[in-house]
Amino acid sequence: MFLARLDTGASPDAPSKPVILQFSQNISVAKGSAVQLEVQVSRTAPIAYRWRRNGVVLGDSNRVLGSSTARLNINSIQTNNAGNYSVVITYNYGSVTSAVAAVTVGPASPASGPLWNWVQTLGGNGSDSTTGLTTDGSGNVYVTGGFQLTNVIGATTLVAFL
Repeated sequence: MFLARLDTGASPDAPSKPVILQFSQNISVAKGSAVQLEVQVSRTAPIAYRWRRNGVVLGDSNRVLGSSTARLNINSIQTNNAGNYSVVITYNYGSVTSAVAAVTVGPASPASGPLWNWVQTLGGNGSDSTTGLTTDGSGNVYVTGGFQLTNVIGATTLVAFL
């Protein structure tokens, strides 16, 4: 009697490799935005994650967090954070690499808030003037100046005291 075993090179105890079920899509964001990239795989532990940008392994920093987790967070993204992101998922018997998610970073979005009707109106007939313009840390804009008679800002009418 002769017994033989066909060796496929795989360990008989090797579990199947993780399958990437879901991965972040390409994204375009405004400078200063928060970005989250995420991968979902078919396996649980023991697996390890390693995020890369343009093929270079990332580490955590003050704005980039989760470089060794399933979720990469980039706070207050800057133009130097733009690039092609992928994640390598490693398990006991090898690794798999995700597709690439391209992250592009555009100019910062203008602060939301009221229209600049009054500022746009200044100087129209020579009776308006601005003496100062400033912002605070929260993005609020303050304009100082003067006008004569009345000034309409949206639905608000201001009346000058003479």
